[in-house]
Amino acid sequence: LGKPHNCKWNKEKIEKCWNKRSKEKLRVIKKKKKSEKKDRRKQIERMDEKWSKIIKNIFKEKCAFLCSSKGAHSHHVVSKKSYPELRYEIKNGIYLCEECHEKSHSKSYLYKNQINTIMIGLYGENWENELFAIARENIKCNLDLLEKKLDQLIKKL
Repeated sequence: LGKPHNCKWNKEKIEKCWNKRSKEKLRVIKKKKKSEKKDRRKQIERMDEKWSKIIKNIFKEKCAFLCSSKGAHSHHVVSKKSYPELRYEIKNGIYLCEECHEKSHSKSYLYKNQINTIMIGLYGENWENELFAIARENIKCNLDLLEKKLDQLIKKL
């Protein structure tokens, strides 16, 4: 019937082969994930720039408090860390100079109240309620759809 085979040797050889294939597959998967992460980071950077451009345009490149436009940039009224689903929402953006931007990150209730007043002037009394309603709708946001929305808004500028 043929030579008896050494089961242990075959088992070891099979495990080696299996481990080698598994490691190769794992390497390919990790490389693909790394590439996808890099692509996602690039997309987020592009979208941040688009969002910022729209906010800058809304405020006509001037600080919302009309102090100066020196070092001015777009700022999220509601933290993107606390509400990532509002990161690209236009109603969540304000244009501030460096000094006002620093104040906006302080714990000053008075300053946050002033920002709120500006936003109500721009978007109406229900600004905050509408913003959080949008947050509830956008909990599972699709970056591709959000980017298309930003592109459409930029075309309108």
